[in-house]
Amino acid sequence: MATTPCACSNWRIFATSSLEEVADPSSNDGRFYHRLVITSARARWLADDLSQSAAGVTTAQAALLYFLAQSPGATQREAGDALAVTEASAGEMIAKLIGHGLVRRERAKSDGRAWSLDLTSEGQQAVLNLESRRSALNERLLAGESDETIQIVEAFLDRLSERIGRPD
Repeated sequence: MATTPCACSNWRIFATSSLEEVADPSSNDGRFYHRLVITSARARWLADDLSQSAAGVTTAQAALLYFLAQSPGATQREAGDALAVTEASAGEMIAKLIGHGLVRRERAKSDGRAWSLDLTSEGQQAVLNLESRRSALNERLLAGESDETIQIVEAFLDRLSERIGRPD
């Protein structure tokens, strides 16, 4: 059985090259979750490669840049809520993006305790670079699939995400 190394969170797992090799075909125990994890990891690897080559950022950082492009002046808490991550995780991403010169932070006018976040001109250019790569990624992921299939999968993923919830 061929394996591909995968770094997921702080765990090292091995993804089989064939999903049929994962479990006994007569049993569905764990196969759905495993397929979901493997597919997610493969999509993340591809997206991270594209994000790195387009703007020198991770996929999560790219999502934050997209959010700030649509919500200039947002706070760290709003960013965390929009990305379904903790405020602390959002803070770490923001610090890295500030360090890369893609985001700037200043005290919010409405609440002196909060920080207002905006893209720098370099951050705006990064979003433009990312957008062309995102289009290419979506084309690759959806190639050969009907609109009906895509709608069904999107609806299922939305329900699954809602069922799982977000981290506290």
